[in-house]
Amino acid sequence: MVAWLSIIGVAAGVAALVGGFSVTSGFNKAFAEKLLGVTAHVKVMRPSDPVRVMTIADKIPGIISSSPATQEQALVTGPGGSVGSIIKGIDRNRAGKTLGLDSQIIQGRLTDLRRKRDGEAPTIILGEQLARSIGAKVGDVVSLLSPSHSKESESWGTVRGTPKMRSMRVVALYRSGYYEFDRLYAYTDLAESQDFFDLGSRVAMVELRVKDPNQATRLANELRDKINLPFSRVLDWRTSNSNLFVSLTMQRIAILLVLAVMVILAGCNVASMLIMMVIERTRDIAILKAMGARNGSIRRVFLLEGAFIAFIGVLGGMAVAYTLFELVLSHGVRLDPTVYGIDRLPILFNVQDYLLAGLGAMVITLSAALVPSIKAARYRPVDGLRDPL
Repeated sequence: MVAWLSIIGVAAGVAALVGGFSVTSGFNKAFAEKLLGVTAHVKVMRPSDPVRVMTIADKIPGIISSSPATQEQALVTGPGGSVGSIIKGIDRNRAGKTLGLDSQIIQGRLTDLRRKRDGEAPTIILGEQLARSIGAKVGDVVSLLSPSHSKESESWGTVRGTPKMRSMRVVALYRSGYYEFDRLYAYTDLAESQDFFDLGSRVAMVELRVKDPNQATRLANELRDKINLPFSRVLDWRTSNSNLFVSLTMQRIAILLVLAVMVILAGCNVASMLIMMVIERTRDIAILKAMGARNGSIRRVFLLEGAFIAFIGVLGGMAVAYTLFELVLSHGVRLDPTVYGIDRLPILFNVQDYLLAGLGAMVITLSAALVPSIKAARYRPVDGLRDPL
């Protein structure tokens, strides 16, 4: 009974550790995929010559597209209220490929995004959550209020320096799957954004998409060396979102440390069981030593007992973890996207995580079994004969 309880303890610890690996790895992958779906892989911030940057970038193998963009804050007002938003001015012909907007549009068309024409209002694309917050839908007219000072005589204010306001028609809604982006970002035509925010011909960034996101850092360094612009910064997607990934890494470490305590406690349980066995088998150990058994033979007996418990417990824990996390929880647990940014619990099946958890449990359990096995090997035959039991 004690041995089976020890096996159950090891199995529970391994299952918890594997589950921690699967969930934290799933969160890392889910956030990375969401970010790659709504942000550029590489950004050149504050380029003094965006045309030169795009020309050089398009010639670098591995970079598949580039696009200029502005990024300013504004208050978006619709039929249902007002929300602070980030307005990105984009070149629709380039940004569709660079940002993957074509695949994110759920209503309307990206090609309808254009600047103001005679008798027509300029157009805007809203995130699904942003549109829901202000009660807007495709075809509605929303107002943009810029906190920057207007320099145009045709602005609605009569005093120079008042904020600028402009009406825009919603032509499309997008859904990136990342709640914060869908709630915060709206897209307008690049020239319209430059005009509205009084930017002239300046852009905030040149965004790049690469063939392999894992090579983004190398390509960013190569581009930085080639453009050689002293006041521009070249950032890959991991650097741009470093705070998020550092936070996820720290949470992962904390969760795994807490769950590893379960495996350590299971190892202590195995050690206690083997110590009890050594005490109960003192006379048998003495007889074996008197018959010529060596210390290593006695030590291996108890180590094998600990290894058997660890092996069965690890296999059982992996089976429980796979059944619970991969087959059950990965399809049935919904999350609040306003808190987590995603709507389902992400579970990532990774053989390396299973092997790492199993190996860690084996090492901890065998280490726990080492102390009682050494104690048993050090018994002398006379110790067992003197034992009143």
